[in-house]
Order: sequence, then structure tokens, then C-alpha cells
Amino acid sequence: MSLETFLSAARDLLGDTHVISDEMGVSERAREIIPSVFRPSAYLSPASRDEVTEIVCLANAQRVSLWPVSKGLN
Repeated sequence: MSLETFLSAARDLLGDTHVISDEMGVSERAREIIPSVFRPSAYLSPASRDEVTEIVCLANAQRVSLWPVSKGLN
């Protein structure tokens, strides 16, 4: 199981615009959200509780760690 397999499944679920894994897109979001010592592999933006649930299940099946982030707009 791999990160790429997980990201592919996440794109199928969320759509390409809601899965950011390219170098430039990740770097831009990392500056806004997290301390500079951490570098995420991707950003996912689920739009519903059901999508969050499915992403967590996918991550668990692929053994991919998740780091949930909120911008206070829940």
C-alpha cells in the first residue's frame, strides 16, 4: 500500500481540485497552515462528514497518517 494509491483513491472520491499534492500547491498551503518544520505530502479538502469518514477509512486501509487541520470555519 502506498501514499500514491491513497491519493489516487482520494482524487476519485473528492475530485482533483480537492486533493493538492504538487510541490507548489503544497508549499503555498504549508506556509498558511502549519509550522515550517513539518512538510505534508498533500492537502485534502473534503466537503462533507461522509467524505471525511471515507478519507479516514481510505487512509486506514492504506496505512497513511492524517493530520487534520481546521481554519475555524466548521
